[in-house]
Amino acid sequence: MSGVTVALMKNYNGGYVILQCLKVFPLEHKNAILDVVAQNCRDIAVNKNGCCNIQKIIHHDDVPAFYALIENLISNAEDLAKDQYGNYVLQFLVKKKMLEVNA
Repeated sequence: MSGVTVALMKNYNGGYVILQCLKVFPLEHKNAILDVVAQNCRDIAVNKNGCCNIQKIIHHDDVPAFYALIENLISNAEDLAKDQYGNYVLQFLVKKKMLEVNA
C-alpha cells in the first residue's frame, strides 16, 4: 500500500483518489493512508502535485493519524522551507493557525 499511496499522492488525478478514500473509508483505513503519507511526507511535499495534495489532506484533521503527519512535516521544516514546493506546505500550515504548528 505504501508505494501506491505515495505514487497516487504525487499524481494530479491520484491525489483526488486519495482524497475520496479519506472521505468514504472507515477510520482504520483512513489512518493507514495517513500513516503512509506521514512517513513519506517530505518526499510527497517536494513534488509539484504532492505539495497540492498534501495541503488538501491537511483538512482531514478528524483522523488520529493526522497529528503524525503534522509532526513529520514540522520535523522536516528546514528541508521543506528550502524547497520550491515544500515551502508552500509550511506556509499553508502556518496560515491554518493550528496550535500544534504555531506553538
